[in-house]
Amino acid sequence: MGYKRVLLYLYLIQNGRAISRVSMLESGYNRDTHPVWMEQRMKKAIFLILIFLLLLAGCNMPRSSETSHPEPTTTLTPQVSATPQPSPTPTPTPLPAVRIEQGDQAILQGDYQQAVEQFQAAEVTAPDAETRAAALLGTGQALSTDGNCPDAIPVLEKLISEYGQTTSAAPASYWLAECYQLGGAYRQAAALYENYIRLRPNVLDALMWERRGTALQAAGDRLDAIAAYQAAVDASPNGDTASLQIRIGQNYMALSDYQNAIRTFVSLHEATSNEYIKASTNLLAGQAYMALGLTDQAFTRYQDSVNNYPRAYDSYTALVELVNAGQLVDELNRGLVDYFAGMHGPAIEAFTRYLEAGGEDGGTALYYRAQSQRANGQPAAAVEDWKELIQAYPNHRYFAAAWEDIADTLWYHLDDYAGGAQTLLDYVALYPGSDVSPNYLYQAGRILERGGYLTQAADTWERIINEYPSSEDAYPALFQGGITHYRLGNYDRALVIFQRLLVLAGSGEDQARAYLWVGKTQLARGDTASARVAWNEAVQRDPTGYYSERADELLNEKEPFIPPAVYDLAYDLEKEKSLAEVWLRATFSFSQDTDLSGLGELSTNPRYIRGQALWELGLYESARNEFEALRLEWRNDPIVTYRLMNDLLDRGIYRSAILACRQILTLAGLDDAPALLSRQHRWRVCILSCCSASFGRKACLRDLPSQLPGRADPCRSCLQPVRKLPIP
Repeated sequence: MGYKRVLLYLYLIQNGRAISRVSMLESGYNRDTHPVWMEQRMKKAIFLILIFLLLLAGCNMPRSSETSHPEPTTTLTPQVSATPQPSPTPTPTPLPAVRIEQGDQAILQGDYQQAVEQFQAAEVTAPDAETRAAALLGTGQALSTDGNCPDAIPVLEKLISEYGQTTSAAPASYWLAECYQLGGAYRQAAALYENYIRLRPNVLDALMWERRGTALQAAGDRLDAIAAYQAAVDASPNGDTASLQIRIGQNYMALSDYQNAIRTFVSLHEATSNEYIKASTNLLAGQAYMALGLTDQAFTRYQDSVNNYPRAYDSYTALVELVNAGQLVDELNRGLVDYFAGMHGPAIEAFTRYLEAGGEDGGTALYYRAQSQRANGQPAAAVEDWKELIQAYPNHRYFAAAWEDIADTLWYHLDDYAGGAQTLLDYVALYPGSDVSPNYLYQAGRILERGGYLTQAADTWERIINEYPSSEDAYPALFQGGITHYRLGNYDRALVIFQRLLVLAGSGEDQARAYLWVGKTQLARGDTASARVAWNEAVQRDPTGYYSERADELLNEKEPFIPPAVYDLAYDLEKEKSLAEVWLRATFSFSQDTDLSGLGELSTNPRYIRGQALWELGLYESARNEFEALRLEWRNDPIVTYRLMNDLLDRGIYRSAILACRQILTLAGLDDAPALLSRQHRWRVCILSCCSASFGRKACLRDLPSQLPGRADPCRSCLQPVRKLPIP
C-alpha cells in the first residue's frame, strides 16, 4: 500500500543518487589531517535525470563515455549478406557540468587519471567562468589527492590568478596552501590560508588561522604564529581551544619569553577541568620555571601533577623530574603514577615502601599493589594482597572490588573456576544487601558456566530473579538459566523458565525470544505442534527482529541465515518522494505551501555552512561531525530533519541519514515503524544504500548474500561506527 512506500522513502530519499556513489566517508576514509582534498559539487538537474534513467534500466545498461577521448570508429566486418550493417548510434558528448560530476565520482572511486581527463574536458567546453574555475579546481584536487602537487600547483595558481572572483577561488587557496606546505614553502602557504579567510570570511576562520599558525611556526616566524593561533582561539566556534593555547605557550618558550609562556599555561590550567590538560600545563609551566631558574615553583607544579592527576602520562614525566632532582615524593602517589604509566615494577616497590612505613591509606596501596602484581605476572601474590585488604580494611572503598578481582584472577589467571565463583558467592552470602550482590551472582554463574559446572551455573542464575527481582540482571540471568537447562537436556525445567520469561517480558524482542525458546524446547520434548504454535507467536511479536526472523525460518524448515534467493530492488523514486511528502504534511500538519525540496533555514545555519565548507575541502570526518551535531540540534523539528536527511543522503552519509529518518518516525509516534515495512522493502532500502556505498551497485546486486551474511535486520549494518582505514 502507499503508506509503506511513504515509510520507504523516509528511509532513503533520492536513493537513485545515493546508490551510484562510493561513500569514502562511510568506509572511514578520513583526510582531516592529510593533504588530500576533494570538493562536493552541487548536482545539476540533467545529471540527476541521467542517473534516474540508469537505475530504471538496471545494472546491465550500457555506460556512456566517461572520458574526453573521442569514440573509436567502428570497423565493419564483411558480411555474407549484401545488406549493409547499420553504424552504431553515436554517444552524446556529456555536458561540462556532467563531466565535472563524473570527475567528482572518479575521485571518490580513486581513479584520479579519469578524474583529470573529465575535468580537463569540462574546462575546454565550459560556457562560463564559474564552470571553468570548477573544472580547474577539480583538476587540482585530483592531482593533489593523487600526491602530484608539482602538477597541481600551476593549475591552482591559474585558477586563483584568472578566476579569483569565482566561488572556486577559496577552496583553491586551501589546496594550493597545502601543496606549498608539503613543499616547504611555508610563508606562501600561510598567505594562502589567510586568503581563504578573506574570500570566505566567518566560515572556517578558526581552522584557517590554525593552519596559518602551523605554517608560520614551521617557517620560524614565532610571533606571527602566536598571533595566528590567538586568532584561531578567538574564532573557535565551540570554545575547545586547549591545544591552540598550548601551542601559543610553546611558541613563547621557543622565543625564550618564559613569563608569557607561564602565564599562558597557568591560565589554561585554571580554566580547564580536564586532568590530562592540567598535567600537561603543569609540566610545561614547570619546564618554563626551570628555564628561569625558579626550581621551587617548577617542583611545586610537578608535585601537583603527581599528587592529583596520577592517570596522566605527563604526571609520570613530572615524577621522573622530581626523582632525578632528589625531591621527596609521597610513595603512595608515586606508586599510583607508576601504575597508570604501566611501570609495574617500580609501582610495586613504591607501594611496598609505603606499606612498610605504615602509611595511612594501606587499603589503596594493597589494592593497587595487587593490580600491579597481576599485571606483572604475579597473580597469586595479587590474590594474597586483596585478601589482606579484605581482612584489614572492611570499610575501604575498594573492599567490594577486591572480592571481584580475586574471583577474576582465580578463574582467568589461575584456572580455578570453582574458587573464583565461590569467592563471589561468599560475598553475596556475607553481604546480601550490597548493591553489587546481584551482579556478583550473575558473574558467579558465568564463571561456573565457563568452567563446565552447568547445573551450578543454572541454579546460581535462577537465584537472582528470586532474591533480587528488581535487579537489571534478573531477567537476563533467568534466560541464561533456561538456556543452560536446555543444554543439559533438562527440557521440562527449561520450559518452565521460558514460560516464566513470557510473563515477565516487557518488550517485543523479549517476548519473541522467549517464544522462540519455548518452541525449541517443545520440539526437543517431541511436541512439534506446540513448537509451531510458539514460533508463530514469536514471528508476530517483533517483526524484522532476530528472534522473529529465526522463528520464521524454523517454521519453514530453513537453514539459519539464508538470505532471499531473489531481490527486487526496483522503485519509483519520484512516486516515493511524493507519497512521503504527502504523509509528512498530513502527519505533522504543516502548511501545504511549505517547500520541502530545498534546505530552508538550514542554508543559513552556521553549523551547516561550516559542514559544507569542510566537506568541500575533503575534511569529511570534521564535516560529518558538524552535520551530526546539527541533526541532534534539530532532532525535534520534523521539517528541518527531513531536509537535512535529504542532504546527508545525497552526500553518502548514510548512518546519519538513517538516524534522521528514524527520528522523523519517532516524532510521528511510530517507534516500531520499520516493522511496518515489508521484508522486501527493508532489504531494498537498507542493504542497497549501505552496500552500494561500500561496493558499488553492481557488486551489491551480484554479491549481496556474501557481503551481509546472517543479517536479519540489514539496517543494523548501516548504523555501525565508521571504520577507520589507513591513509595511503
